[in-house]
Amino acid sequence: MDSQGPAWNPIGSLYAYRALDPVIGLAAAIAGDFADRPIPYSQIPEQIADLLSDFSSRLGNDPDWPAVAERAALSGRVLDGLAVEAAAVRKAAIVFTERGTGAAEPRLRRAAREAVTALQESCERVEGSPMRLADRRLDALFGRARDVLGDPAVAAVFGAAPIHTDGTSSLPPLLGQEMTVLYNAVAATVTRPEFTRLRHQRRMAAFQRVARRGAETFALVMVAKDDESLDAAMESAYGWARALQDIIAGVDVARAWVDRRYLFALQLPERDVLPVNPGGEVELDVPGLQVMAAEGLPHTVTLTIDMEICCSTAGCVSISCQSSGGCACEA
Repeated sequence: MDSQGPAWNPIGSLYAYRALDPVIGLAAAIAGDFADRPIPYSQIPEQIADLLSDFSSRLGNDPDWPAVAERAALSGRVLDGLAVEAAAVRKAAIVFTERGTGAAEPRLRRAAREAVTALQESCERVEGSPMRLADRRLDALFGRARDVLGDPAVAAVFGAAPIHTDGTSSLPPLLGQEMTVLYNAVAATVTRPEFTRLRHQRRMAAFQRVARRGAETFALVMVAKDDESLDAAMESAYGWARALQDIIAGVDVARAWVDRRYLFALQLPERDVLPVNPGGEVELDVPGLQVMAAEGLPHTVTLTIDMEICCSTAGCVSISCQSSGGCACEA
């Protein structure tokens, strides 16, 4: 992959797509704005106009344009099997980074090595056709979003610069500062539930940090063979853990447990980090919310180990998710 730092492996790319899922919502928001007020878009190329029309009409209605629930399910079929081991690596990284000096260093290094080895073995088990299918479908969709967000005429509608579109991969252009600025500019203009919260300006930067650090960690874990490479993996995993904590800090967890409208306004990476509700799930007893769920908005239950995120059931359309993390629902 043409990105900074180590080459990302397919699992890392898949994780980055999941963390950057709000980018698809951003392209859809621009498409809706294009349909509502086409005059400011008079200078966009015909190809981009066609893409915007496709985001309006085909997203969620065409197998090549998966909705958010299907996107979550595509990545979840691979990543859910790695959740416990990835959480153990992040936990080991926190302890190793903050306490791994002096006499404790050899013991904590061994624990970090064991966690990394377990994740390596799990990654090797999930490599195969489902991963390649998910990567191919998501890369195509994110590539279309990249083309929209990289068009100067589209960005000019919101007084921002376009993202860079150099290279063949869809991901690197979505990790730059231009992406954050454009997201904020669109959020300040377009009325959508995910843009109404006061802290939306800081959210894309947080999603980018999670995507970058998570993908880097998967790449570094797979090549961690000696102390030097283990240290690099631990440093990246530590940054990943802290980036996830930044996301959860911006979510009103107690409200998300009881307010389904608030929950559905959260982005996929925010729903992924929600702790499990100790009081159980709240029934969707409001007809309007039942309709929202039926339209494919994913329901999420996240399990934790010592407050460290380990498993998410994002991707469920219904609310009958098992406490074990397995979905008893159609994705």
